[in-house]
Amino acid sequence: MLKSMVCLVGAFVFALSSYAQDTFNQYFTNASLRVDYILAGNADTATAYLYALKKEPFWGGSKSNLLDTFRYGHYFLKVYDQASGKLLYSRGYSDLFREWQTTSEAKKLKRAFSESVLLPFPKSTVKLEIYKRNRNEKFNR
Repeated sequence: MLKSMVCLVGAFVFALSSYAQDTFNQYFTNASLRVDYILAGNADTATAYLYALKKEPFWGGSKSNLLDTFRYGHYFLKVYDQASGKLLYSRGYSDLFREWQTTSEAKKLKRAFSESVLLPFPKSTVKLEIYKRNRNEKFNR
């Protein structure tokens, strides 16, 4: 009985991972899209400037856990399929600029930091949105 229960659970997990893998293969290639941008400002302000998109040869992230359910970090990235509007990928993250904003130097000076985020390389046109956590711990565009 225990053996058959373990086999059933194993088959279920395999089926779920196959479904997730199919979803990855439907929308993404095994490469990465690197989004390079500059974050500039001081302790109270931040402005983002996109400066490069680059295709990297490999995707090193998960092919099954494409949607972030934890929502950790100061920023949150969402990637939508342009045609259908379906959410394909999401990930929370933090950056060095936000850490610098908490220093005494940030109260006196403005600085700019180069930042990058990676996502699986899409097979078709996508819409990328980056959200920032506000003082109430909610994400805003």
